[in-house]
Amino acid sequence: MTKFSGLIVSICLLLTACAHQKTQPDVQYDPATDARVRVYFGVATKFFFNTTCYPKHGGKAATKPRVFNLANTTIGMPVPADAERYYDEYVVKGGQPLTTSFTVGGRREVGNVVLDTPYDSRAWTFVPQAGADYEIVSVQEKSRIRFFVRRLYLKDGIVSAEPEPFTSASRCE
Repeated sequence: MTKFSGLIVSICLLLTACAHQKTQPDVQYDPATDARVRVYFGVATKFFFNTTCYPKHGGKAATKPRVFNLANTTIGMPVPADAERYYDEYVVKGGQPLTTSFTVGGRREVGNVVLDTPYDSRAWTFVPQAGADYEIVSVQEKSRIRFFVRRLYLKDGIVSAEPEPFTSASRCE
């Protein structure tokens, strides 16, 4: 094997090792008061709790584009067959609005190259129900963000998903 081939194999093994799951066994989840939410990687995502609007600053960073740490953070949610590869899972309060903002674009430097892409930031809100599992999915289409929420159901070992209603969220005044 040449040095170049050895380097390629080493890089592949390194990337494979990065794409694993991290289980959080110490996360407290009470189905009587809490819901669980899975957010897929792709765009910068923030949570704003118990509000139907989103402030200019703050929020909990739920996901952001990342290269070196692709490990899923799991808390035991059921995974549907059509699940995306990389995600994080969270416990949130049931019965309270959860506003989620997504941001894409802007200016960034990669080596000597400066990339300018159209900026788009949007937010949506929904009220997760206690004891339920949800997926929040954002899809970047060109320079726009599309969003949807799915509620997950587990019956006889099979996970199904149904669309969950949500509304657009405005900036907090």
